[in-house]
Amino acid sequence: MSDTAEAIAQARKAVEPDKPKHVLRTLGHSIREYKKASILAPVFVAVEGILEILIPTIMASLIDEGITGGSMPATVKFGVILLVCSMVSLGAGFLSGKYAAVAGAGFAKNLRKDQFEKVQGFSFTNIDRFSTGSIVTRLTTDVTNLQNAYMMIIRLGVRAPIMVVVSWLFSFRISPSISMVFLACIPILAIGLCGLAVLVHPVFERVFHTYDALNNVVDENLQGIRVVKSYNRESFEVSKFGRISQRIFKDFTKAERIMSFNSPLMMICIYGSMILIAWMGAQQIVASGNNPAVGLTTGDLTALVTYAMQILMAMMMLSMIFVMVIISQASAIVFQFPLYWMSAPSLLKKWQDEVFTYLAKTPAVAGKALLVAVTTGSEYSAYRSGGRNNFTIDELLRPYQGSAIHAGMVWQTPVVAYGMGTADAGKNIAEGVNNYKVRIESLVGKNHVGNDW
Repeated sequence: MSDTAEAIAQARKAVEPDKPKHVLRTLGHSIREYKKASILAPVFVAVEGILEILIPTIMASLIDEGITGGSMPATVKFGVILLVCSMVSLGAGFLSGKYAAVAGAGFAKNLRKDQFEKVQGFSFTNIDRFSTGSIVTRLTTDVTNLQNAYMMIIRLGVRAPIMVVVSWLFSFRISPSISMVFLACIPILAIGLCGLAVLVHPVFERVFHTYDALNNVVDENLQGIRVVKSYNRESFEVSKFGRISQRIFKDFTKAERIMSFNSPLMMICIYGSMILIAWMGAQQIVASGNNPAVGLTTGDLTALVTYAMQILMAMMMLSMIFVMVIISQASAIVFQFPLYWMSAPSLLKKWQDEVFTYLAKTPAVAGKALLVAVTTGSEYSAYRSGGRNNFTIDELLRPYQGSAIHAGMVWQTPVVAYGMGTADAGKNIAEGVNNYKVRIESLVGKNHVGNDW
């Protein structure tokens, strides 16, 4: 057995015995005085979600009775209702975020205190069994991950199911046949996401114990640094640390590779649903003559499209819980995307609005590096003042820099591969890959990158 494998095995042995039988009950005890905030957060989330679901139905009435029907009183009536619903939904969203932050931070505070008190009561046998690195990991990294997970549960974990169930019921009321399209997408996404979770879980288990081994190596080295230097063992200790770090890198890379299937699955369901809704809705509108008394109307189709996006984005929120766990443990965050008409792909923008914006309000990304890597169809000379596209890449990526500043992250100079749509595309791709590799090596360390480029 290698030194790295032996260290990981020792870390695993230290934390596996005597696992508590009632984990949720034990964790729930740490909520204590923050029960009120933990209840109010999902209540306000539910209010926000229900109002967002009502808005498309009100919008459909506004279109059919007000705009299409040519009735100004109806337009004003439904317009005022939309305004009130939007303001109440906004207020509920603000309050849910406030109480979720208080509940999450309070839960982490109490949990950290409970853990430390438990360590103080350890017998000498337990002290010998648990390594210092394992205890440090439990008190720091694991508590932070639990805090983020708890905040996601009382917000996204409540909002997403409400959005899925209630949105589908409203869409069923409008058109039972078209609502079956959503119903077909839900099990596809659910099975796909559960499959990804099953595959990723063992990887996280390995990382869990490897982190313990890494902390143990650091603790032993620092405590015995005089001995290490006296016997000139610096190179050996550096090599030992590097092997364990490389193990963590490989496991995280494998997890990212598995989770990369999440986006294609979402894209297939979203665009497939939109095509089917447009086709079936157009047929029903033509058949009814846009008469609400006979069948589907233009306003109803607008509501159905909105409900489709709400359902699929709610499923996306659930899927991104796993991605957020990865992000919370990463040293840097990298956005990779091609520029589409001077902007990012719409799905990335939606992900930022729904997930990253929420994540930025937590301690998960504070202090981490944010790197944007993009490809462009045009050559370098087009992206400058007076060039064909008139704007520089820095100007086009300014919103991402603003997001980094807002989240307390460290903005990195973007990596740009120009000219993907030119005759020199092959050469430009090779140069872009090399530049990208150099930047990643500078962020995470050359020894942790590997050669798979």
